[in-house]
Amino acid sequence: MDKNVKHYPLAQTVEMPQHCAYVVRDLPQATVEQRERALNATHWNEFSFPSGLLTVDMLSDSGTTAMTNQQWATMMLGDEAYGRNTGYYVLLDTFRDIFERGGEKNWKKSIDLVRTDCRDLEKMMDELFLCEYEGGLFNGGAAQMERPNAFIIQQGRAAESVLMEIVKKILTARHPGKVFTIPSNGHFDTTEGNIKQMGSIPRNLYNKELLYEIPEGGSYEKNPFKGNMDIEKLEQLINAVGVENVPLIFTCITNNPICGQPVSMANIREINRVAHKYDIPLVFDVARWAENCYYIKMNEEGYADKSIAEIATEMFSYCDAFTMSAKKDGHANMGGMLAFRDRGLFWKKFSDFNEDGTVAIDSDAAVKCVEWYQKLMNEGYIAMDTGRGEARQMFAQGQVAFYDDAVVAKGQAVNNGVAPEDVVKVCSAMSRPVLNAGDQPQSTMWGHMLVTFQNSEYQQEAAELAKTLVSDEVALDYFENNGMPPVTKSMAAKDEVKNDAYLNGFLQATATARLEETARMANASEIKTIITEELQYALLGQKTAEQAVTDMAARLNAL
Repeated sequence: MDKNVKHYPLAQTVEMPQHCAYVVRDLPQATVEQRERALNATHWNEFSFPSGLLTVDMLSDSGTTAMTNQQWATMMLGDEAYGRNTGYYVLLDTFRDIFERGGEKNWKKSIDLVRTDCRDLEKMMDELFLCEYEGGLFNGGAAQMERPNAFIIQQGRAAESVLMEIVKKILTARHPGKVFTIPSNGHFDTTEGNIKQMGSIPRNLYNKELLYEIPEGGSYEKNPFKGNMDIEKLEQLINAVGVENVPLIFTCITNNPICGQPVSMANIREINRVAHKYDIPLVFDVARWAENCYYIKMNEEGYADKSIAEIATEMFSYCDAFTMSAKKDGHANMGGMLAFRDRGLFWKKFSDFNEDGTVAIDSDAAVKCVEWYQKLMNEGYIAMDTGRGEARQMFAQGQVAFYDDAVVAKGQAVNNGVAPEDVVKVCSAMSRPVLNAGDQPQSTMWGHMLVTFQNSEYQQEAAELAKTLVSDEVALDYFENNGMPPVTKSMAAKDEVKNDAYLNGFLQATATARLEETARMANASEIKTIITEELQYALLGQKTAEQAVTDMAARLNAL
């Protein structure tokens, strides 16, 4: 006999409690006629309508009245463990079913293990508790411990608040005092409040014309997707404020601020395209995801034969993160979700550190980058020990096909006898090469600064000089002689600038330019020296790419 059983005699007589709880409610059998009678009697006031005649009480979209006494009582039989209870695993796997597995035919339906009161512990471990998932929106197993990316929150707006606090903390640390812009097809009021709270500017890019009244004598043209974002406005905004000033793009599905209007899959796909073109994470607010999928199925070409789950899987494949209120389509009294795509764009943009807090430098991506430079060197595309002045001269003499320079190339060409209108015939701007096919080319911005000292006795004179130097008259002369783009909007709007073919090519090539990250660091010079030296060791064959990156990380972390 087992010694434990012998030592504890109650174990022989007391059975382990076993139960399986179901959350159910009786549905009223009210007819249409009975509901119409009730509507007329209550003067069509939904607050006065008796809930006992309803299948589902949706008066509150936050679910505060969605549950009956029987449901509340039944919940008391559930797994309320302080640690990870069974419901937690089932919930995450249900999310994987709906949002990631491509439709009902691929569903695991882990809920069935609970519904059948499965007592096979090996089966529960293999199919639910210890399953490994990674690469999606809901990691599981060891991947979840290493990179948790799905968080159950008490409600959707709290999830949104947590997201904004995360972003605010990171952006404030990186760019103190900087103001960012976050566009959306329509920010809900709490979303807008959270964005303002973090010191950023929310921008709504829905088509305002959709909200106008139809003029007298006008006609109504059916538009089932009034919640769409204006893609043209989105790109214009990004280019106007600078891509470095847009940390996130939000999409509300359905579009709550304009009366819950649906968003088409085509529009979601285009938002994703633009966001990823500029390397900006796309975040969904998906409290009404199911309704949006239904409208896509009913009104968008190519989706009539697809199930709601199949549509949902495609829709969620376009986001890098999402916030969700589970009170809405979940018909629960509380609950929300915040999730991030595993190793996705949000993770890449807002994760700079290793697990121990050190800067992530010696990574596979860094090694690959150094190897790429080595390849360019070995194949003769780049050369060492060549200054910018020498490169310009070699280019002018036809010794090299291209070199890395700024817009001053136009001035160099003109100074060598090329007519300004003919500059594009001998040289033009090109996009910087990329590490991987499909990557967005990026460049680093540089410029000049005008300052005056606080204790100077000539502050007023200095201010007047600064105003003169940035005036349209001086800017135009500077532009015509050196090819440098103007610093004022008024000058940039002049025909002389807009019609310059070379400058337009340059601006297109640098549309995704961003400030140099090390420029604002006190030890920027040391950082640049270390990176340059280690890269040179690799290019000269004195170190492997791996060794150069390892040594670079050690030296930089020592700073």
